[in-house]
Order: sequence, then structure tokens, then C-alpha cells
Amino acid sequence: MAEVGIAALLLSLDPRWSAWKLLVQTFSVGTALLLVGAARAWDDFDTGNVVTYLYIGCLVACDIALLLLYRKMTSEDQSALHVVDRQAPPDERESDQERDVADVRPALEAEGRVPD
Repeated sequence: MAEVGIAALLLSLDPRWSAWKLLVQTFSVGTALLLVGAARAWDDFDTGNVVTYLYIGCLVACDIALLLLYRKMTSEDQSALHVVDRQAPPDERESDQERDVADVRPALEAEGRVPD
């Protein structure tokens, strides 16, 4: 678990969803498997202890939160792909996008002195 925690700390510096996607998927599968394991070993739990239900509740809440996050972020990815004629603001455009050539005249001489 320490490796996953350290990876999450390192990834917290990266704002891209693509960097987090695999980690969210891994945590979601992991908590689901913990829930399956808890269901299979329910007789081993102390059902009179509140911590048992707190543990199960936290696993369920964590898995639901991860699934909602995954669903929201993947739907934003899909909607960003379907935006028509999306352009960057003028101050964020590449230099080659800035130039509009309005009047193009034919060259007086062929390039490299090669006849047309």
C-alpha cells in the first residue's frame, strides 16, 4: 500500500487525467476485490464491533467515489472530442496559425532557377 500512496503523491503534481486514469482504475478494482473478500470472510469479522461496519462503509464509499470520478472524467474526455471548430484563444495560438496570407502573387522567377 505504501507504493500506491507514494505514486499518488507523485501524481498529485500532474494535472492531466491521462496520468491518473490507470491509478483510479486500479483503486476501483482493488476496493471491489476487498469487498468481495470481506463478503466471503464475513464470519471472521466481529459483527458486534462498529469498526467492522465503518470498514465496509468506507470501502463502499471509496469505490462509489472512484466510479463517479472515473465516469465524470471520461465523459469530459468524450465531450471535448466532439466540440466542432474548437480553436485556441488568439494569445495561445501557434505562430504558424497567426499568419493569414490574403494576397498571394505568382513568383517572377522559378525557385532554384528551375524552369516551370
